[in-house]
Amino acid sequence: MSIQVLFDAQGRVSGLRETWLFDEYYTAFAMEEFAEKGKPGPTQADIDGFVRRAIENLKEYSYFTDVKSEDTPIALGTVTEMSGGLAEASRLWMTFLVPLKTPFDASKKPLTYGVYDPSYYIEMLHVEGENGVRFKDAPDGCQFRKIQPNPTFEAYALAAAADMADTPSETLGALFAERVTIQCK
Repeated sequence: MSIQVLFDAQGRVSGLRETWLFDEYYTAFAMEEFAEKGKPGPTQADIDGFVRRAIENLKEYSYFTDVKSEDTPIALGTVTEMSGGLAEASRLWMTFLVPLKTPFDASKKPLTYGVYDPSYYIEMLHVEGENGVRFKDAPDGCQFRKIQPNPTFEAYALAAAADMADTPSETLGALFAERVTIQCK
């Protein structure tokens, strides 16, 4: 995934534009319904429908997006902007804007986000390099720091013991999630 952190005219964080690139296996799974209908491949309308359904399903889980400031949750708004497509005709991608309900002033306190599947069924990682996290319309002095997860031995054991037939833990993913802290000076 890559995240574009959006700032409003007052220099406050107003939302996160998330772009997810799915692996070939998930893409094949997601596009299977079109192959079953005898289509040679999905149309853009098919992909748009998939993205709308995915976003609607993710709403219940806050779009797999956890935003906090000093352990205080920051409320998210409803996704209204979304799009998707096939990259190089083999990998599904989708982009959507997760707005904050109230813009956040990261010059007063740092803002931290994590994007992860709470059950850890799906691993989610930022792309490497400069494109993993970007700012749009940020005031001077804003910077970010990516924090790699540091799960305990117990967390690894819990993940290894997970059975696909069981109901997944809704907290396991947080233990393995990359976090990004944003601070403006």
